[in-house]
Amino acid sequence: MSKFRIETLKGLPRIVKELAVGLRNLTFGDNFDSFETSELELASGSSVKVRNQLTTTPTRFIIVWSKGDASIGASDVVGEDWSSDFIYFKNYGSATTTFRAIVLR
Repeated sequence: MSKFRIETLKGLPRIVKELAVGLRNLTFGDNFDSFETSELELASGSSVKVRNQLTTTPTRFIIVWSKGDASIGASDVVGEDWSSDFIYFKNYGSATTTFRAIVLR
């Protein structure tokens, strides 16, 4: 989806029309400085390294899709702290899982 820009529009009717169309088509990710991971598979007790696509260190995430019985969290392994380069997820559950997450600043 292309972003809409109202700064260059002339006249209230054009602005209202552009806003109506643009706001209706916004996704969850469009509203936040975020990125969605690819599908990740994690065995029980293991962690996965993901390249951070934001310009700052993320602070939270939301699991948006998962398959399998697991509890996914930020890794607590020493040296796997979230940074401006990488983030780490860990499966604290008892089974392998596959998931996607939206990572937020």
